Parts: sequence; structure tokens; C-alpha cells
Amino acid sequence: MQPPRGPPIGMRVAETLGLYDSVKPFADLAKSAVFEHETALRRTVAQAARTAVIPQSSYWLSLQTQNAIRQVNADSLFTVRTALARLAEVGQLHTDLTEPLARLRTPQIPDPSARPVGHWRNYVLDLPAAPSVDQVDAALLSGQTSLGMVAADAVLSLEPGREDETVLRVDQEIIDPWQQARQQVVEELYARLRVFDSSVPGLLDGAWHEVQRQGPAWPTKAANCIVEALDRTLRKAAPNEELATWFPTSGLNRNLWPEDLKQPPHALRIRYLLRTTKDEAKMVAAMHDSLCEKLLIMNTVLRSKAQSTKHTEQGDIASVRSLLMSAEYLLQMLFLM
Repeated sequence: MQPPRGPPIGMRVAETLGLYDSVKPFADLAKSAVFEHETALRRTVAQAARTAVIPQSSYWLSLQTQNAIRQVNADSLFTVRTALARLAEVGQLHTDLTEPLARLRTPQIPDPSARPVGHWRNYVLDLPAAPSVDQVDAALLSGQTSLGMVAADAVLSLEPGREDETVLRVDQEIIDPWQQARQQVVEELYARLRVFDSSVPGLLDGAWHEVQRQGPAWPTKAANCIVEALDRTLRKAAPNEELATWFPTSGLNRNLWPEDLKQPPHALRIRYLLRTTKDEAKMVAAMHDSLCEKLLIMNTVLRSKAQSTKHTEQGDIASVRSLLMSAEYLLQMLFLM
């Protein structure tokens, strides 16, 4: 039997994190006659937790998400409890990796991972108190997608000579477990991707090959493989003609497909593919855009480093592997969730 759905847990996070001083105007408004009902008060506090101005946002966003996960009701189905335990581990890794970055005065990449962590935080905040298996699975997959971007930022942002401990942790606690786990899903994922474009699995394998071989310009080649795999999949899975028919009646903001663009943005293609689950669609589309941005940043940083050094650092390898992991988790959310 489906567990009873409680109110979203984001309603209680502001109090847990001590954010009431930052959101007092919202609280005062909530006490007024306009917001006399408890449900309205809770919505206001949850929104205030999202919009409060907090320094070093990637770290604080991770802390907020970690606290939100702790408040999810684990007294439910065994499969939900198991997924929640893993979700808590992913939340802890987010916090651990972003905490050192919060102490850096001049990181190479400003405000690392704030966007993907923020989108994940918002999704977790809106989970009901007793979530379903599908909801927790979506939170877990999106958290793992975000975690890959956090890991890449962590090793790229630290100063040379200070990243050894971080790289070791990323490899042992994030990448290695994923490479073991992916063997259980990669065959199913690749079969699904071949339905749209038979070349996509080869592109993903090519990216892994570039990481292992580390030949000339390997980070650029690996990044290009990842981008091309995402691009081909989305174009074939959500073709232009289908979106042209669906979009005018979708109820979505017209600005999501500007009139001067002949091709629909990939974020809109994702919204179309996940059109029956609007919350997940919005979150996955945002994760896709953040990942593409991270790939561009990584490529720029590593090309600059390659001009000044002839050897490949372990941090470079870890950053590319982390983003490749994020790409595969993103594809899982689209086609296996």
C-alpha cells in the first residue's frame, strides 16, 4: 500500500538551519490574515529558505539538502528506506566536498556547483514527508548527477598540491563505486540509447577510452564525446516536428522556445520527454544545462593547464571521469527512471 503523503519537508528546513532571521519579513507576512492557514505559512517558509541570501552558496545549499534528507520519513517501505540511506550518503559527500571550497578566498571557479546543487536542493525540499519509491529514486539519481559536477569542481578549484586528498576521495567514494554499479545498468541504458541513435553508446565508450588512454588533447576529445552523445540522443528522442506540435498546447512559458530559434533548446526537449512528471522534467532540464556548462569550463581549464605542463595530473583525470559519470546518470534519469 502506498504510504500516506505528508506535507513537503521543505516547510521545516528553515527552522532546522536557523534561517528565520534571514526570512523574518516572510514570517511576518505569514502571520497576517492573508496567510492565516498553516499550509500557506509552510509554503512561505519553504520559499524563504530557497531565496535567503547565504554566502558560499554551493556549501550552504549542500547543508540545506543534507538537513532536508534527514527529515524525510524513513518509516516506510524497505525499498524507500534503502534508497534514503544512499541519498543521505550522497548528501554527506556534497557537503564534504564543498566545505573546503567555502574556505578558499580565490577559487579558480567562482561559486562552484551552486546551480546544480541548488536545483537538487529544490527538488529534495519539495519531497513529501513520506515519499514514494519513484520520488526517492529521482532524488537519488539527480543527487548523483549533481555530485559528479561537485566532484569535478572540487578537484579543479583547489590549488596545485592541495588536491591529493580530494582526488583520492573522489576516486574511492564516487567514481569507483559508480564504475562497479554501472555494469548493472549500462547494457540496459545502451540498448535504450540505440533505439534513438546507434552511435551514442560508442561515443560514451569513446569518452571512457580517452580518459584511460590520455593521448594528445584527451580532455577535449572526451568532453566532445559526452556533448555529442547528449546532443544526438536528445535530437532523436525528441525531434523538432513533435515539439512543434506539442509546445503550443503544453502550457509552458513561450520564452522556453524563442521565436528566433529554429531548433528547440535541449532543455525543452527534456521537458517533452518527461512531460508526465513536471517536477522531474524541470530539474533534469536544469541539470543538463549545468552539465554542459561544466564541460565547457573543464575543457577551458584543462587546455590552459596543458599549455603549461606536459604531464597529466590525477585531478584532471578525476574531473573528466566525474563529469562523464554525471552524463550517464543524466541519461538514466531520462530513459531508465
